Amino acid sequence: MNDDKWFPRFAAIPEIDYVAPKVLDFSHLAKMKITPEISYYNFDGKRLKSVMWNYGETSSSAAPAHGWTATPRPGESEPLFILRQAYETLELPGKLSDYHFALQRTHDELNKFIGKEVWVASEIEKLCKLNIQLLDKHPETISYENENGIHYARVTAFNRLISLYENEGYLREALEVAKIATKFDYGYEKVEEIEDKIKLLESEDSYDKPADL
Repeated sequence: MNDDKWFPRFAAIPEIDYVAPKVLDFSHLAKMKITPEISYYNFDGKRLKSVMWNYGETSSSAAPAHGWTATPRPGESEPLFILRQAYETLELPGKLSDYHFALQRTHDELNKFIGKEVWVASEIEKLCKLNIQLLDKHPETISYENENGIHYARVTAFNRLISLYENEGYLREALEVAKIATKFDYGYEKVEEIEDKIKLLESEDSYDKPADL
């Protein structure tokens, strides 16, 4: 995966369309708005890049967005805490993979609250779409290379969003997501499956439509 690029926040990534929720206050994150020290070195005949973050007396290769843990607030429910932590992470400096894993972890954790909190499904949709947008615009986020070529790590956002759309009857939206998944070498069978469902529904609609008099 590509780990040598960093961004001051998720919205600063090129081609990413994202606006942070206005209802949240991120002022307490100000002390985390730091920039890394970048250096270069040669290893095994290659010129490599080092990105180090200074946290007072300590330094780390992990950006502020990596593994960010929010502080629970009095009366805050578990799903709201999980969601707020994700949005705070997106406001911190980090790498592409930091944002991807934060989004993935959040929409996966929130899934257990579907049916318990009325707002959860719509937030899962938003988070999955943000994750897919990131991967679609920056596939290097989950790419790795070996002797057999370039490969992509598996992610849960595609199947989770497809399942959400199918359950709600939004087959065309589900098909659009499945087609994006094929860019990462999976989802081909799902595309065919959803296309067959759409064709079946269209044929049923045509059959049920009264003939013109």
